[in-house]
Amino acid sequence: MNFYSDSKEWQYLFRNAIDWDTILPLYHPTFPTADGFQDRSELLSFYEELLTATGKWSGETLRPRARELDLVGGGTLVDGCVVQSEVIQKTIQEARDLDVFGMCINPEFEGLGAPIIVGLISFGQLCRACVSTSTSLCFYSSIADMIERFCHPDVQKKYVPMIRRGEI
Repeated sequence: MNFYSDSKEWQYLFRNAIDWDTILPLYHPTFPTADGFQDRSELLSFYEELLTATGKWSGETLRPRARELDLVGGGTLVDGCVVQSEVIQKTIQEARDLDVFGMCINPEFEGLGAPIIVGLISFGQLCRACVSTSTSLCFYSSIADMIERFCHPDVQKKYVPMIRRGEI
């Protein structure tokens, strides 16, 4: 099951309930964009592609994996350090591969620069699949957002790309 493409409700909300006329100019004041999107339609199609990819991953991989995570746990404490379980390690690698951490990070820091609402819809998909997994994964992007907003540029340049790559 794909939590986006199999959900007419989410597709309707994305296409009709979000005020893209207000939101998009905040992220992309002119077209073509620096990333090569020619117009609003092409950009929104890209965002829907992102949500379709995260929807598929959430529905087909993370949802079935939730039971395994419940059984083995997220990690163990070894000599005072947390060692993540194989289940979480596999999930984090998949998140890296899908660029989940970089979805809403500014392109200046190697991110995709999608509006926060796209990330929130993705977060909803992750929550539907497994709340524990969504908490683990979305922690990283929320920290990156706070660093982008409130930290000195030197701190931003050092840590935000590392978070985006899933290195920390």
